[in-house]
Amino acid sequence: MKLSANAIKLCLIVPSVLVLIGVALLVDPKTALRLTPTALLQFGANFAPYTLALNQYWRVITAGFVHHGPIHFGLNMWALFMLTPMLYGLVGGGRCLFVFLLSVIGGSLFSILWDPTIISFGASGGIFGMLGCYATCSYLKTKFGASNSKQVSGLWMLAVVIYCVLLGMITPGTDNANHLGGLLTGSLLGIWCGAATLERIKCQQLSKVSLACCIVLLVCLFGIEKFTMGSNSRLQSLAEEQEAIELESKHDYAHALRVLNQAIARSPEEMSLYASRITILIELKQFREALADCDHVLSQKSDDRAALLCKSIAHHNLGEDSTAVDDLKSLIKLDPSKPLLYNNIAWSLIAMGKYDQARAYIDNAIAIDPNLATAHDTKGVLLTCTGKLHEALAEIDRAITLNKRDGAAYYHRSIVLSKLGDSQAAENKNKAQALGYKPEPWETQQ
Repeated sequence: MKLSANAIKLCLIVPSVLVLIGVALLVDPKTALRLTPTALLQFGANFAPYTLALNQYWRVITAGFVHHGPIHFGLNMWALFMLTPMLYGLVGGGRCLFVFLLSVIGGSLFSILWDPTIISFGASGGIFGMLGCYATCSYLKTKFGASNSKQVSGLWMLAVVIYCVLLGMITPGTDNANHLGGLLTGSLLGIWCGAATLERIKCQQLSKVSLACCIVLLVCLFGIEKFTMGSNSRLQSLAEEQEAIELESKHDYAHALRVLNQAIARSPEEMSLYASRITILIELKQFREALADCDHVLSQKSDDRAALLCKSIAHHNLGEDSTAVDDLKSLIKLDPSKPLLYNNIAWSLIAMGKYDQARAYIDNAIAIDPNLATAHDTKGVLLTCTGKLHEALAEIDRAITLNKRDGAAYYHRSIVLSKLGDSQAAENKNKAQALGYKPEPWETQQ
């Protein structure tokens, strides 16, 4: 049965649509707007530690139907919508599907070859393959005067390809190896498609050779990658790191820590493992161990912002607020535009009883971002500590308006209402507990 161009479009586009719907229904509608690494992997993205070390080979294909968010999805679906009828007219429906799928595989394998630590996804490899196939097939048909061939400007096709490559080079996070792998695969398949329609014996032979070369290239590439990376301890450790991140997202911190400890024992030189372990240690309140990991990461990269932030959190929870403030000041030197850093300094200064200094920092935070709920809450705590209860209540109410899921604001509101003799204090405290807020020891002494 011959499939129409519209049927081929549906075959190429519908799987990506289903994945996007699946993310929205099975994970979180908000997640579909910008997929996290965990969600990308859950729905089939290509990642060498999973694809090779865990033998999940199907990822080299499913990666072509996973997209980062609506914009990435929309651009790729538009490209497929435009390219599919053009390629269909040259090679037919079956070959059109074959070119796309094989180009997705080629893009995935080239991506692993270039950098096995990145997560690769999107239909771009298949789209570039379709472009390459269209260009080479059109050239061959035009060059050798095939009947019913359409005149296609080689310069126009080259311009499109160069534009796509340059766009990929200047867009942060773009997987250019995937694009180039898809383009090369599609170009070889374009020779297969184009030469097959020519009546010359040499062209028929060229068609078979080009198809064989393409398949052999991909098989050899996969074999080399599997042989060199399949048992690589570093990739196995990175696979465990992703497992730990997923466990952390489910709040299974103890299990996540065990997995990361195992990964670090296998690959003690991999800094990302220590960075991932820091946040888990903080959740488990193992602050001294978290500080040790922070220092280890910072010994390799002194301006690691995540490590500096976690270090300040650990110092604060250990009651070492003066050191926590120094950590945060170092962060502000690296990026003075982050209001949360000023907020956190103010919080530590309040815990130390240095209210005048705290006021300057919290005002800075609100000046940078007037809609930062936690900053208004912190200012409310400061005003409570200085006896300005009605002003404090106004700030905390503002925080709740901005973020109704912030348990801290309800807890602090209960303190102010209690001081004012309002009967709603208990209700707000219960709301804070329901939202999972656990006050620090100094807060309970207000």
